[in-house]
Amino acid sequence: MVSGTVTVLVLAGCASSAKSPSPVPTTAASWACSAEPPGCGSAQGTAESLADFTWSAAPAAPLSARIAQASVWTGTEFLIWGGMEENKGLTMADNGAAYDPVARAWTPMPASPLSPRNSAFAAWTGATALFWGGWNGDGSLLMNGASYDPATRTWTMLPAAPLPVGIDDLQAAVWTGAQMVVIQPGAGAAFDPTTRSWTVVPGLPQVAGWHPFVIGASWTGNEVITWVASQRPVVNGTRPPGFRFSAYSWVPGNQAWTIVPSQPDHAGFPFGTAAPIGGRVLFLGGKSCGPGALCPLQDFFDGAWFAPSGTWAGLPETYSGGSGPAVWTGSAMVVFATKAGATPGPPNAAPDVPSGAAAAFDPSGGAWTDLARCPVADLANASLAWTGQQLVVVTMNDESGDTPQVEVLSSPVRNSK
Repeated sequence: MVSGTVTVLVLAGCASSAKSPSPVPTTAASWACSAEPPGCGSAQGTAESLADFTWSAAPAAPLSARIAQASVWTGTEFLIWGGMEENKGLTMADNGAAYDPVARAWTPMPASPLSPRNSAFAAWTGATALFWGGWNGDGSLLMNGASYDPATRTWTMLPAAPLPVGIDDLQAAVWTGAQMVVIQPGAGAAFDPTTRSWTVVPGLPQVAGWHPFVIGASWTGNEVITWVASQRPVVNGTRPPGFRFSAYSWVPGNQAWTIVPSQPDHAGFPFGTAAPIGGRVLFLGGKSCGPGALCPLQDFFDGAWFAPSGTWAGLPETYSGGSGPAVWTGSAMVVFATKAGATPGPPNAAPDVPSGAAAAFDPSGGAWTDLARCPVADLANASLAWTGQQLVVVTMNDESGDTPQVEVLSSPVRNSK
């Protein structure tokens, strides 16, 4: 699952020219739910089952409206913590709440020892939730974290990481099922929650003449995939044009990163949605121009997946959109702001996506299935949790100032009880 809801740098939008790739074989069981929260891989998570689900409202979270909050599913509770409070001048938040889908009730989390922040990384270890990093109010990277035990409702600070502070204020983190791997340009470290200790991870290769400004990462089931976007450094007050995209893989225990082939026909610098889908990383949507760049901006409405073998495949163009939040169920990936059955044509064509639209992608057959439209229109910053039986959607960024909404996608039988 993609923890947190911040849009990340991806290589989507520059898919291979192949429009209808052969279906990818069903993923191995060891990959399908590697490092995913409890509930992944349940029979209800297929695209066919999800197509019959319906939406129902749930109690609102006892939290102020916010964006860039951290969230994680524990198997019994959906934890949401931190973020930037929209109705308080985008001040940083240091509070959270836990939602129990069985009791349909929220409980405020106890005070955290962490300072207020947004965009923190969150992961479930099987016993505790890890919250790490993020940024404070002035945009500085935070280099600490804490674990939260929902059984005892207690927080514990993590030991200091063997990482330098302030490397371009860039950092990505990923959960492997055994370690939280934190990656910075030129440095890295892995935290083992069992021993509560850190080990040094090899630093990413540096490319001379290029300055990294965005970094992202995902776990495929046996390796960490990391991608870095770079631009030329400023010379005499002017930044030369152009962007560079680099990708690397690392298998825990190895002494170095391996260069990953770039996507075929990659010609731009897109941003969009990325999520692991059982052994692969799926990339959707994006834009052709990095932030602050002076270049023509194009929106993309296609996608691709990257396999651990180092190969890319373009997705069938039978959907529009692909820029919303996503969650992996173990057999399908649910993506919002997406509609199946609508070929977008050119990669920069305008999408035809109604508010609240959602679709599920089945990688075993390479097909998209439309789902019931969510009653909430704006899902750009929603926190998502697949429990194994239902999809919980918590929308926190309500600019009108109203109470943030919670919607649940579940089987009609469950809704009728």
